[in-house]
Amino acid sequence: MKKNLLWFVLSFLPALAFAQSPFDGTWKTNMTASKLSQKPYEFSLNNGTYSCGSCVPKMENVKADGHDQNVAAPGRDYDTLAVKIVDDHSAQFTGKKAGKPVYEQTRSTSQDGSTLTIASMNYPADGPPRSTNKVPVHEAAVRK
Repeated sequence: MKKNLLWFVLSFLPALAFAQSPFDGTWKTNMTASKLSQKPYEFSLNNGTYSCGSCVPKMENVKADGHDQNVAAPGRDYDTLAVKIVDDHSAQFTGKKAGKPVYEQTRSTSQDGSTLTIASMNYPADGPPRSTNKVPVHEAAVRK
């Protein structure tokens, strides 16, 4: 009896090994069921300085010279921020905690200034693999 049960279990192991994870596949957000924040994401990059009015806590007058600037504050998961203007339509952001990268981000506007795309790479503190995402943010209010 035990041999039959063992044979039965072992015969299904190859099929179980190739079964898909419940996370495999394409996932789409159901926007009608989502409750997104109605508060806009407000930031500016003007005259060589970056400010973020919607950041908690707010961030003002960070030099956009590509060097680490001290932005340490309670509740923020990074203590320095480097902002670098790449060209007329994009800028790079690097947040670090104790000298180690927490995230890297590129924000790019379309040529007509109507769409902002944010491409991010996150570096979790506990060491799992990096995660990346790219999100187009439509109807960006771009001020020149």
